[in-house]
Amino acid sequence: MDLRLTILLCFFMLAIATAFPIETGGGRAKRDLVEYAKQAWTAVMNTMNEVGENIVQIFKPTEPGTLKPVVSELPKYGDV
Repeated sequence: MDLRLTILLCFFMLAIATAFPIETGGGRAKRDLVEYAKQAWTAVMNTMNEVGENIVQIFKPTEPGTLKPVVSELPKYGDV
């Protein structure tokens, strides 16, 4: 009976040790997370800058006669 109890206790200790490992490199995981967040924020800001530039290019006429057709089409979208 004592052998079974010893084996059972060793099994439980092994299960607990594998379920909750000692974290020696926890600082690195936090640093990596902050680094990923900074990269994601930079990507979002670059995308927003590109979107803003594209919107400006849409409404900025390249030819003098381009603005009249755009302005004449606007009342059609206002009647929705």
